[in-house]
Amino acid sequence: MNLTLLFSAMILGQKTAPIAPKLSIPDTSWPSIFFGIDSDSQTIRGRGKISKLEDLQRKVLPPGVTEIRVWEGFGITYLEGYRFRQEAGKWRAWWIQPLIPTRTDWKAKNYLLELKEPAKGWAAFWKFMVANGIKDLPDFESLPGRKADISDGICMVAEFASMGSYRTYMYDNPFRQPDNWPEMAKVRAIIRELHNSWRDQIKR
Repeated sequence: MNLTLLFSAMILGQKTAPIAPKLSIPDTSWPSIFFGIDSDSQTIRGRGKISKLEDLQRKVLPPGVTEIRVWEGFGITYLEGYRFRQEAGKWRAWWIQPLIPTRTDWKAKNYLLELKEPAKGWAAFWKFMVANGIKDLPDFESLPGRKADISDGICMVAEFASMGSYRTYMYDNPFRQPDNWPEMAKVRAIIRELHNSWRDQIKR
């Protein structure tokens, strides 16, 4: 066999080692608490495992794939969230349902409900979300000034992943914090848009 062809065949036959995503995670205490461990269903890792979701901090997404997750809870309420995935230019969405023990119908489907396209359409939905900074808002703890110290409220954590990169940030009880930062109004707008876009599809 021609040496050039032999060398090419050897290269093609080799498996490319996976590359870990480049992580942008705030250097503070909340990520270790909120992401937690696989065995704790009230943490992101534990809750994701129940719904068979990939760990976006450890999984490199294929080219052309984007995934966004928005989580709400981390207090006395059940953790729940929204999952969005764009693949081949098309968006899909799921409600990551709270682990309510009496909802055996949810349990049968791993507490994950696929949602229909929002009434306003994907283009208008993402235009609104991007305008309010869903991909690039700063982490709440990096904002200057004094924050309200609230126990057992509802926090919001966002995750954004694409091939080779991952970012997350958190907002602590955004509807109970003072209006001292313009980012707070954007976070509230994002949460309201999520709830309003699928209010008719999410039955508790």
